[in-house]
Amino acid sequence: MGRLSWVAVPKGRFPERTRRGTVSGMTTQPSEREYVLGTDDGELHRLGFQHRAWSASAAALWERAGVHLGARVLDVGCGPGFATLDLARMVGETGSVHGVEVSERFLGFLRGRTEHLALPHVTTQLDDVQTMTLPAESFDVAWCRWVLCFLSEPDAAIARVAAALRRGGRFAIQDYYRYEAVTMAPPSSAFARVVQAVHRSWVASGGDPDIGQRLPQMLERAGLRVREVTPLVRMGRPGSIVWDWPPTFFRQYLPRLVAKGFLAPSDADAYWQDLADRSRDPAAFLATPPMVEILAEKP
Repeated sequence: MGRLSWVAVPKGRFPERTRRGTVSGMTTQPSEREYVLGTDDGELHRLGFQHRAWSASAAALWERAGVHLGARVLDVGCGPGFATLDLARMVGETGSVHGVEVSERFLGFLRGRTEHLALPHVTTQLDDVQTMTLPAESFDVAWCRWVLCFLSEPDAAIARVAAALRRGGRFAIQDYYRYEAVTMAPPSSAFARVVQAVHRSWVASGGDPDIGQRLPQMLERAGLRVREVTPLVRMGRPGSIVWDWPPTFFRQYLPRLVAKGFLAPSDADAYWQDLADRSRDPAAFLATPPMVEILAEKP
């Protein structure tokens, strides 16, 4: 998908919204860039569920980053905007939230929600976060979750965020640092094969599912000072939202892995059988892929 070309704007001003209106039926547009995970209705619903599962940790990080009434927030790779809407409520009408996203379909969904909820202080920009143009020193807080791990040039995105932050502004990040350490217990070899296939496909697409290990150095190179590095892992038993989180992803992604040759159909079937068995086991639990929370500040 081609990016919109934004004209230069004065400091403190934002580009106008992208085209208004929702994307009817969320149908594929010829120019739509395909995500590794897709942008169809199933992925939209999955992202909504995922945000509910992780919203508490996100809100806690936002508070530590300084999101407050009147703050100007940049949502980097905002997707369909589930976090964007929560941020808009936190900053209130005296603040602003600007979401940058490469998928027109996702932005169409977000624009429809902001118009329905009457949130004029939310603006959107159709752009690649690795090449986006933003007004310099205009944001108090920037935020991204599970975005940098999918990029081929995460350093470029970080540099552009750093330039857009005001002095004293903070960049809050949640991302994976050891994806394959996700654990299902009792152990399942089928689950391990699925996770390994996900990892291989991710790397093949140009991403890095362990990027958290490199992020502090990237942030320092961009002129930001790392103030906080905190681990984030959740554990859940059958019947919990944490337990239910991976299957929502695998329902979307396993058919893609099979179609692209990263996973055998028999391995996909074995995973679903093991999941069903463990969902009835009172001793079972799931530990999520280890993430890192980072707060970096612009001196």
